Amino acid sequence: MNFLQKHSAIDVTLRDAGFLNNWDFSESEVFQVVTGMDKVGVDVIEVGYLSEDPESMLTATCPSSLLASLKEKVNSASVGGMLRCYEEKVDEILDSRGEFLDLIRIVVSVKEEIPLAIKIAEKIKKLGILSSLNFANFTVYTPDELLSAVKLAATAKEVFDIFYFADSRGAAQPDEVFSFIKSARQEWDGVLGFHAHDMLGLASANSHAAMAAGCTIIDGSINGYGLGAGNTKIDQALAIVEHFHNEKLYQYQHLNSLFHILQVPVLPEQRYLQYLAGSKNLSGLWVAPLLERYGNTTIDFLQQLPWKRYKTIEEILQPQEVTV
Repeated sequence: MNFLQKHSAIDVTLRDAGFLNNWDFSESEVFQVVTGMDKVGVDVIEVGYLSEDPESMLTATCPSSLLASLKEKVNSASVGGMLRCYEEKVDEILDSRGEFLDLIRIVVSVKEEIPLAIKIAEKIKKLGILSSLNFANFTVYTPDELLSAVKLAATAKEVFDIFYFADSRGAAQPDEVFSFIKSARQEWDGVLGFHAHDMLGLASANSHAAMAAGCTIIDGSINGYGLGAGNTKIDQALAIVEHFHNEKLYQYQHLNSLFHILQVPVLPEQRYLQYLAGSKNLSGLWVAPLLERYGNTTIDFLQQLPWKRYKTIEEILQPQEVTV
């Protein structure tokens, strides 16, 4: 795919915005997003998660019937999906959906999951589909731990076309991103990508820093819709790509209609909580259970937490008093 040969952008709206509405998008909305992004000239459109879970919504499974119909409508964009490394029915998913996909991104959260991802990538490679190893929760690990993961993945670089880092907690600073990507580039001579979250309002700055340091692919979503405080806004992601690839010209006029077609629940009253979560290096997924636990005192609780590389929510939960 030619998007690997130049600076490019991936639209992740239908996958990442699903964290806001449990992936409850109508088929009409899915088609509007995909065909609209294709007109804009976005390089890759990620339709959602790939799963055989019968209880999940449309873009949390991406059934073959949906992908087949979308593939017929797309003119220039590549079509992608994300696969969790612990997905049980990988063979069924690849057999039924493989012919309609150009890119599959395999997400892992710890180094120990990389061998699982390698096995999946080997199967993907045999089908002639591009694969990406997406390492989530960038700020949970020290730079040395992250580089160790890169080195492990590099032993199987023949099956991974891209190595992606995700600042899933939106807790990174641009100088951290720049410095680490520079280091990672020494261990990985293939394509690097970066996925930003906006808890601290730095998603675009971090995406720009990642490209300046050597990444050639970044993610964006409509209105920045995504987990927690969201992602890099797709229009800003496209502008960043154009900055580093002078010949790239996206058709921004086609974005105008896309800004208004999705009705996803964005809670303004939780914006500050998401900012606090990012400032303490907490997952955006932890805000809801923290609110349930601490109610009106959640802000005070978060303000008093130190910044740490928390791996689980249990590390910050205080024991509840038991009344007899």
